[in-house]
Amino acid sequence: MSLDPEAGYRAAFGTGPGGLYLLRSGHWIDAYAARLLHHPDGEPPLAAVSPVAPRPFRFRLVPATRGDILLLCTPGLAGPIADEPAVARFLSGHWAHPHPPGTVDFLRQVQVRAKGYADDRTAAALWTE
Repeated sequence: MSLDPEAGYRAAFGTGPGGLYLLRSGHWIDAYAARLLHHPDGEPPLAAVSPVAPRPFRFRLVPATRGDILLLCTPGLAGPIADEPAVARFLSGHWAHPHPPGTVDFLRQVQVRAKGYADDRTAAALWTE
């Protein structure tokens, strides 16, 4: 991934389950499926009716927009973000600041509790300035 602020896109590769999410203007977007995860009014997005099955290998070019956060994560975090609006709101509330959290805060925030989700939570996030 290019860290050049002038680069117009970020390239992401993934294998197996997990997620590539984009937090833009307070809204989570599934970057692999190119769909909004949670409707701002609380209604389920239309695309949620027919979920996209993960492919063994995935690739996506994501436009690099100032203020975006790109998150690549394992299913232990991808599931709660996609399925639990409260988890998505919690993370967007903490991460919507102009600067990324410190290491300890980031690790604490990624471990947010969600009933039924106790799987491994590995995550890499990129804040675009």
